[in-house]
Amino acid sequence: MTWVYNPITELSPDGSHPIIIRDYFTNEEGVRIEIVGRLRKSLSVQFLYSTPDLEINFWARPGPQRFEYGDEKASGELYSLGSVCIIDIQDSDISRPLTASEVERIADNIVSTIREYDKFFLAKPPYPKAVVFSSWAKKALHLQD
Repeated sequence: MTWVYNPITELSPDGSHPIIIRDYFTNEEGVRIEIVGRLRKSLSVQFLYSTPDLEINFWARPGPQRFEYGDEKASGELYSLGSVCIIDIQDSDISRPLTASEVERIADNIVSTIREYDKFFLAKPPYPKAVVFSSWAKKALHLQD
């Protein structure tokens, strides 16, 4: 899957240089994935997965210490997802029912974008080496264990 990084810029207040105000990824299937928010308490980053007929809000967060690889630990900084990233999705975060053929493709798109997370302007290290769907996300997407 090929993802294209798309920064949205505007001029700085003094007009001297462009600054990134939003950024997102798109792929050849017409999927767009964008950072749209964060939760300081859980260090979660909110993303919007969208196509012309579907929107899914999902959250990515650093995994607990027991899931970390090696000596890398989440830095505790906002926008750091740690070496193992947990994806959370609830049923209410999906704009319409999903077909069986969509589910695996959506999960693959989410995983492949999170693996490109270091390219997002706001991203901080350590970056995800592994992506795990929470039990809530598996239920919402009807994924098998």
